[in-house]
Parts: sequence; C-alpha cells; structure tokens
Amino acid sequence: MMSLPSLVGGPLETMGGRETASEIENHSCQGGDNPPSSSDSLFSEAQDEPAKKHQSLSHQIFVHLERSAYDDRDFLPEGWIDELVTEESVREELKCPADKQKHLELAIKFIFTKEDGAKKLFVITLLCGIPKDDLKLVKAMLRFRRAEITDSCLPIKLDECSAFIDEKGGFYSPWNSVMVRNFGENQWAVLAPVFTDKNTKLTLEPGYILPIVGNIKGGETGAFGEVVQVTIHERHWFNPILKVSLRPRCGSGRN
Repeated sequence: MMSLPSLVGGPLETMGGRETASEIENHSCQGGDNPPSSSDSLFSEAQDEPAKKHQSLSHQIFVHLERSAYDDRDFLPEGWIDELVTEESVREELKCPADKQKHLELAIKFIFTKEDGAKKLFVITLLCGIPKDDLKLVKAMLRFRRAEITDSCLPIKLDECSAFIDEKGGFYSPWNSVMVRNFGENQWAVLAPVFTDKNTKLTLEPGYILPIVGNIKGGETGAFGEVVQVTIHERHWFNPILKVSLRPRCGSGRN
C-alpha cells in the first residue's frame, strides 16, 4: 500500500508551468522559418472553433490527459469527465443504426444514472481502444450494466469481474485478454486522488496515480520517511498543501 501520512497545510509554492497537449500542438503548427500568411491565419482562426466542436469524445479525453511527475503515468484531471462526458457527446461516440436504438438508449441510461452511473467506466473503455464498429462500445457498457458494475465499483479486480469473463472462462465480446489488461491499467487514469485540508492522511493502493505536476523538490529525511515539496495539479487540491510524505509501505514505493 502507498501511504501519504503527512500533508502539511500552508501556502502552495507556485512552480513553473508546463505545456498542455494543445499548447504543444499549437507550437508545432507554428514551427518553421516561414510564418503563415495573413490569409492562412484568417482561415485557421475561422476553422478553429468548428474543428473543436467536431472532435470526437475519445480525442478530447486523450488531449486532456496529464502526465504525473511522480510515476510518469497519465491521469485525467478531476472535473473533465463531467465536462466532456455529456449525453450528446456519448451519443455521437456510440452512433447506432436506427434498428439498434433500443440498445443505445439502455447504455445511455446506464451511463447517466444519477445515483450511481458509469461515466468513468465509459471513459476507461474508450481509453482501452475498443472499436466503435458493430456496436462494440455499446456491448461493453451493457456488459457492465448486466453485471451491476458501476463507477462505485472502481478500481475493479480483473479476475473477479463478471463483465469480462463468462462462466467457462472465456471472454465476452468485445473483450479479450489485451483489452482487459488495458482496462486494468487505464482505470487508474480516472482515479487520481483529490486532496483537501480534511483528508490529509490517505492510504492508497499501489496502482493509484499521484496528480503531481512540475518538478519534485528534495526535502528532509526523518522519522516519517522522505518528505518532498511538490505541486499538486490545480484540479486535485482544495486549500493549499505544501508538503507530502511519499514513504511507501509494504515495499511498494517509487522506483
């Protein structure tokens, strides 16, 4: 288990910013010795907003992934799921022929159930790369529905998940061994913890991704292990946090 026993309240030091995927994309488009002509610039500006509107949901999710400076894994910052995963965007992603609309409606209702929905499950399934053809995404979500697996069940133990494997040990369509393994890895991307002044002591499973960005500054070593100064992603802390102990328990720490 990974323990975070000492979060110390106080003003958070602002570290150098880092480029987002969209900023890097913009820089690469602006590269080269010859700047674009005024007509090219006007055309780009005119096309920019419509292009954003027509980006697929899966593309928008990938664009908003951030890299943790602590363990070099990607996570989706808090809040983006609610902002990006709307009924409209999901319908666009799950396009169904007219004679299959009943299946689509069941999947939509399941994903957006107010009490205990499956938005995170849907995002993880998209990150797994399941194809959109032949209603594969719809089938995957309906498998979760039938197995009564919702976002509250995350993280999922793969060998115990009846949405993937049938009674005979085979895989339900559209899952296979590669996709299931991808699910196990990608589920942590939507589970990065949010820190507040009320949950200054967290014990996390080794799979959790710490939403740390920027440089990690070395700190003091004492009775409580190694204490370092870090910058928590702005969407993952409420009330400033200055220091966090990253001492591992049971040998599962930083390599």
